[in-house]
Amino acid sequence: MEGAKKMMDGNKMIMDIAAKKGMKDADFTAADKMMTDGYDMVVKGEKMMTGSTMAEGKSMVQRGSKMMLDAKKMEVAAAEKKGISQECAAAFDTCGFGEYQIKQGALDWFFGAAGGGW
Repeated sequence: MEGAKKMMDGNKMIMDIAAKKGMKDADFTAADKMMTDGYDMVVKGEKMMTGSTMAEGKSMVQRGSKMMLDAKKMEVAAAEKKGISQECAAAFDTCGFGEYQIKQGALDWFFGAAGGGW
């Protein structure tokens, strides 16, 4: 969950930079929507990860996390296309740390270290 929050923080930073530069286009809008939808799915899935809804919750977290990771790739590509990669470097770092945490969490769940046992 912490990784998803970090990715959302980085996403907000990227969207703020793009907005300040007047760069509102389909690439940024699609990436922002995908990131937000993925985050919402992760949050909902986390809440479901108890009792009889454990499997459904884990599946939802996995799908949401994948959406967020795909959205990050879209954001990086959009920033490069618009020539604002340098200004977004700190935001990319924040997203990258969030990505690391998400992937680490998935490994923990897979191997049972986080008690989930995927």
